[in-house]
Amino acid sequence: MKYIGLITLLLISMNSFAARKYVSDVLYIPVRTGPSNKHKIIGYLKSGTQVTALKSADEYTEIKSHGEKQRQGWVKARFLLDEPIAAMKLEQLNDDMKRMTEIRQELNQFKSQAESLKSERDGLVNQLERIKKVSSSAVEIDQENQSLKAKVVQLEKELTDVKEKNFLLEEDQRNEGIKLGIFAIALGTLVGFVLPYMKPRGQKRRNSGIRLR
Repeated sequence: MKYIGLITLLLISMNSFAARKYVSDVLYIPVRTGPSNKHKIIGYLKSGTQVTALKSADEYTEIKSHGEKQRQGWVKARFLLDEPIAAMKLEQLNDDMKRMTEIRQELNQFKSQAESLKSERDGLVNQLERIKKVSSSAVEIDQENQSLKAKVVQLEKELTDVKEKNFLLEEDQRNEGIKLGIFAIALGTLVGFVLPYMKPRGQKRRNSGIRLR
């Protein structure tokens, strides 16, 4: 019975540590004074840092980083990408989604404005018809006609402008939808490319990121 109790306690302890965790996608790559592992490390670059490639030698590329802490040295070429990392693409994707929401709101406002202008135009047309029937003075009728016709023409012009804006906004919305689809595909492809280079165990961290050798 004593052994059974110990085994049960051991199993409970093991389960208590079986919490689900995720490996950080923040990487730090070493920058060296020359194109080999034997050269001195002079610093680290965080994943997503924009750099300019100066020249290549074997598996290394000499780079110059941008931003506040500019650094020049050699890094392994396999850590350099031609496109922004997944996190940056995700941020752009979020910006595009926000822009789509703004466009949708503007579109709804223009549609509401178009309905209001159409209602106002119909009211003026009805008023013009009543004036023609009720007024006994031809001069007054003509003056009212000219005034109301001018207002109707102006409102029709405004309505046409609003319809054109609506059409352009709908085109923008469709284009943003296409961009979202392209970003989503590119994001999935980039994540699939980066994952094989991430070491699941034994990674030393620096500034809460994974340091690669």
